[in-house]
Amino acid sequence: MMISILKIVTKTILAIAIITLLILFAPLPIFVNFTNKVFVKFHYGEKKKIDNVITDKNDIYELKRLFDGNIGLATGLTEVPSCGFNEGISLTFQTGVTKVILYPGCDTCGKFRIGKSNRYIVLNEQKKARFYEIIKKYGMTFPCV
Repeated sequence: MMISILKIVTKTILAIAIITLLILFAPLPIFVNFTNKVFVKFHYGEKKKIDNVITDKNDIYELKRLFDGNIGLATGLTEVPSCGFNEGISLTFQTGVTKVILYPGCDTCGKFRIGKSNRYIVLNEQKKARFYEIIKKYGMTFPCV
């Protein structure tokens, strides 16, 4: 009887551990199509402090198209891409209180940290070039200088 209960408890604990790992590390898409405002923040060093709202509807559409549905890949708890993420450099998709913040890598690696998580998305070369082309109009330059 005691061995049966022990087996059930062990299987339950194992199932909970597996589910937790899946939740923490499973690839999940991000959705930004809800947004009607996109903010850029570029605070880098002492000289460059830019806060802009992207107002061009075509630019907002293009940014939503570049990022919506991308898979946010999780990294290990200690594994962080060495792209030079900086909380002073961000792109925020927002409608009301709902928002998604992306922190682009400062070194042009094409990776974006999703909020303060250990999840990252990667744009291919073509999408990355289009991203840089759009945000340059609003004062963001990469690599960060």
